Amino acid sequence: MKTEIMSILLYLYFGCLWLIPFVFISRSQNHDVRFVVRKLLFPLQYLLQMIFERATGNSRTATRLLHIFVLFFSEFFLMGALILLGFFSEPFRNHTPMLLFIAYYFPLAALSFCFQPHTDKSYRTK
Repeated sequence: MKTEIMSILLYLYFGCLWLIPFVFISRSQNHDVRFVVRKLLFPLQYLLQMIFERATGNSRTATRLLHIFVLFFSEFFLMGALILLGFFSEPFRNHTPMLLFIAYYFPLAALSFCFQPHTDKSYRTK
């Protein structure tokens, strides 16, 4: 029973990291169609993309460097799940698939936004 509850908490943890940015993007007035698939798969990274573009003045190089920086910190999201399991003294081996999914999802998300088209008027965040 404890393992099932922890599995639900891990799914909820990942769902919050995916669902909250997705709801924020879907409610925004910005209907940018540049990254449709990436926007649906990685909404947190899409929000970071918009923030990085605005902060750097649509500088392609600076935006890529910031995404590479985020790549190194993406595993901290996995640490949140590990802390959740450690707090309840739950063995990690019972939740290996979800932990591996989290461990590979966030770096893949950061890498998917590292390679952007050349910034010009048609690619800027609207």
